[in-house]
Amino acid sequence: MSQPHSSKPTSTIFSSVPSPQWTLLFLLFLCIVGFNTLHLPNSTAALSNVRNALRFRNIYLSFTTNSTVSAYLRALTLHPHLAGTHPALQTARFVHTHFADLGLRTHTGAAVGGAGWGQGGGGATVTFLLAVGGIGGVCESGEGGGLPCPEEGRGGCYGVCGGGEKAGGVKGRGGGEGSGGGGGGVLMYTKGESMSGVERGMVMKVLGDPLTPGWGGEALDLEDSQILNRFPKIPSMPISPEVAYSILRSLEGPQMPHHWRVMP
Repeated sequence: MSQPHSSKPTSTIFSSVPSPQWTLLFLLFLCIVGFNTLHLPNSTAALSNVRNALRFRNIYLSFTTNSTVSAYLRALTLHPHLAGTHPALQTARFVHTHFADLGLRTHTGAAVGGAGWGQGGGGATVTFLLAVGGIGGVCESGEGGGLPCPEEGRGGCYGVCGGGEKAGGVKGRGGGEGSGGGGGGVLMYTKGESMSGVERGMVMKVLGDPLTPGWGGEALDLEDSQILNRFPKIPSMPISPEVAYSILRSLEGPQMPHHWRVMP
């Protein structure tokens, strides 16, 4: 006995006609996949740039941190903080702790007492007061440096030079060590009211900078004869006029001349 034939229509996914909505969604899906595929290299580069930015942010100082470091460098030239003294230890601990809290890599070194400051011994930090006492005199410098004093020809003469409110620092001039008539060291300070203290200083024979265009300094090694001749190895310590007066007074030598007194 045969089964009755069912007249109920059956539909399958293959026989059904897709609706316009599904067609639109499928085309949108293809567009999204194609867009992401074409722009995938740029996305990778953007992610790499973000990673580099984070890495450089951890390496370089922020504007605030840089200002803090600059302020410390200037503050350190306003008060006696010579190596080996008690005020120096307090200042060093304070600055070291603050820099460490900022995430900067910091380290400290022990002062080598008794060595001759200004005598060219290996760049060691020495006790300035002990080294200067009894070695030589301290003579005045004119504006812009130099050692225009009668004691200029005597070895171990320490110059004091002052500068204005220039951001580039104070530059003093003096003879090289071993010349028999040069300075043993230079004490530098600024005279400005708005910008006290300096951030750096150098001693040189003529005007210019190690990287000044025009004479090829930027292409020369630091130990090149031209560099050594122009920039003698005379240690320089940037200080304020108040500190210069304190150093001279601590040496128990001649009093500071009246025309040196730029303090208010």
